[in-house]
Amino acid sequence: MPFGGALRFGGAWRGVLGCLSSEAMDNPSLSDGDKVLLPPSTLQEIMARVGEGGMPHPMLFKLEWGGAARHVGVLEFSAPEGSVVVPLWIMRALGASDGDQLQLSSAELPRGTFAKLQPLDDNFVALCGHDAKGSPERPLPASRATLSLGDSVMLHTGAAHAGRGVGGWRMSEQVCVIETELEVDFAASVINEEEQKAAAEAAAKAAAEAEAAAAAAAAAAAAQAEAEAHARRAAEAAEAAEALPAEPAPGPDATTVLARLPDGKRLSRRFPKQAPLSHVRTWVTAASPEAAAACPAGLELVSNYPRLVVGEADAPLSLLEAGLHPQATFFVREAASPEAA
Repeated sequence: MPFGGALRFGGAWRGVLGCLSSEAMDNPSLSDGDKVLLPPSTLQEIMARVGEGGMPHPMLFKLEWGGAARHVGVLEFSAPEGSVVVPLWIMRALGASDGDQLQLSSAELPRGTFAKLQPLDDNFVALCGHDAKGSPERPLPASRATLSLGDSVMLHTGAAHAGRGVGGWRMSEQVCVIETELEVDFAASVINEEEQKAAAEAAAKAAAEAEAAAAAAAAAAAAQAEAEAHARRAAEAAEAAEALPAEPAPGPDATTVLARLPDGKRLSRRFPKQAPLSHVRTWVTAASPEAAAACPAGLELVSNYPRLVVGEADAPLSLLEAGLHPQATFFVREAASPEAA
């Protein structure tokens, strides 16, 4: 025994052993558990290091390969010398193959007191009974020495086996489950969780489709309303244009009117010099109903020379009275709103 008392088991022994799968050794008893077979010489080396009184129960070991690690228990010290016999699922978790040289070391883990497990399907709770939650009298298989986050284990439930995955631990991600009572809680089963996820995804898809359909319907309704408004404005413009007096021939009694719309479009027409400015406004509105529709406050006709802004109040004034004969040029703009004024 080392000076100062017994040596801690964790880290007291280290070694390198060749990996052999339990299947290759035709040892199916190791398949579902996490216990390995070590050679007799390993037991002798450990006893020489820690002494017979320092041998813990259970003995746990840490396997390492390629940056991955896994804690395991030991079933027997009966493996061929220079080898460690490992369950195939642990080898796959490590990414190891037969013949790979694994790093081994003695280890210690806290004893588990709580585990949250996730059944693979809802049949597990039915097989265990309705009061499966928190039932330490239903132990894990004797083939298990440890549990880690993400593990899946097979539990014997009367006449059937049910798989369940580890959902979470309290205090530690890896625990020893030998000689301890484990308080158990259950998450929703994997299948139930997948069904809930699928249902949520289907509901989200249906909601998105309904939203898209509503948006499409609203867009179609808006387009229909705009088309109807356009047709109505065109009809009103045509009616207003028909109500205007006929365009006179060029001569001393005819005034040539030019108008430039907000969109850059240019208009030209002759009016009798005694024609009221309301006729010019009607002509501009009829010639471009869309421009009028884009100006909720109405249109104003602006002449730079003579300076004149023609609004609703100026409509009775004739072209001659306004000093716009024999030619007038107007810039068309939206009238100022009463609030802006």
